[in-house]
Amino acid sequence: RYECPGYYELGKRRFRCSHVHGPDVDMRKAIVQSCNTYFYHLGELVGLDRLTKLSKEFGLGAVTGLGINTESPGFVPTREWYTSQRHGQYWLGFTLNAAIGQGNTRVTLIQLAMLYAAIANGGTLYVPQLVQSVEAPDGSMIEEFPPRVRRRVAVDPKYLAYVIDGMFGVVNDPNGTAYEAKIEGGVPVAGKTG
Repeated sequence: RYECPGYYELGKRRFRCSHVHGPDVDMRKAIVQSCNTYFYHLGELVGLDRLTKLSKEFGLGAVTGLGINTESPGFVPTREWYTSQRHGQYWLGFTLNAAIGQGNTRVTLIQLAMLYAAIANGGTLYVPQLVQSVEAPDGSMIEEFPPRVRRRVAVDPKYLAYVIDGMFGVVNDPNGTAYEAKIEGGVPVAGKTG
């Protein structure tokens, strides 16, 4: 739990939040209300290399295997990369930016879709597919392409459930940043603004 005065102060620099979230912000509230300050604190605690390792576990920073030749792998920076780019210099601000998906972090929409699907399904990262099956004109099956698992993400399911609850709150909690997208009587969804 952290206090959000609307910014995170690091030396003479203030890393801004969308607004003041007040005292006692926990992870659920931080996800629901998109509190950058909470994630700045968490990023500092965890460190850039652990953030990068987990990001890569979820498929960020690598081609997805979709089979498109021009697919971008994106990029998830490490401390070593920053040090090599900055003449041996590394600043904590790089970690703070990475903690909210900013700075030099680059991901693709398909990588985000895979990441969210892995969270939702309990930790299985699948290789994305464009074709489920090929059928003859008469409807008979010519070839099927069953789902292919890339890996099981090494995260305890209870933590994934906590994140899912927060993402559900983004859309369904009146204080959620995407509450206006909720459709009364519609399909219940989870999400994340950013």
